[in-house]
Amino acid sequence: MMPMATRKSNADAHPGLPDKPHVRRTSKQVQDDRAQAMAAAVAEKQNQEANRRAVLASLAQIEQSIQREEEQMRLHAHRPDLNVSNQSESGNTINARE
Repeated sequence: MMPMATRKSNADAHPGLPDKPHVRRTSKQVQDDRAQAMAAAVAEKQNQEANRRAVLASLAQIEQSIQREEEQMRLHAHRPDLNVSNQSESGNTINARE
C-alpha cells in the first residue's frame, strides 16, 4: 500500500479560513475611523459652501453689470448720441436697435 500524500492543488489550501472569525477592530480604531469620516464630512461641507459663495459672488457681479448697463441706457435714452459705448471709433453713432 502506498503512503497517503497531499494533492498538489491542495498544498496551499486553507479550508478553515471561511469559518474563521473575522478580526475585530479595537475601539481606538473605530474612534479613529469615525474621526476621519467626520473630518472629511466637515471639509466637504466647507468646500461646498465655498463653491456656493463663489457662484453667488459671480452672479452678483453679473447682475451689477446688467444694472449698470441698464442705468446707462436709461440715462442716455433721450440722447443716445451721448452714450460713449454706442459710438464707433470714427465718431459715428451706432444705432443699438440695428
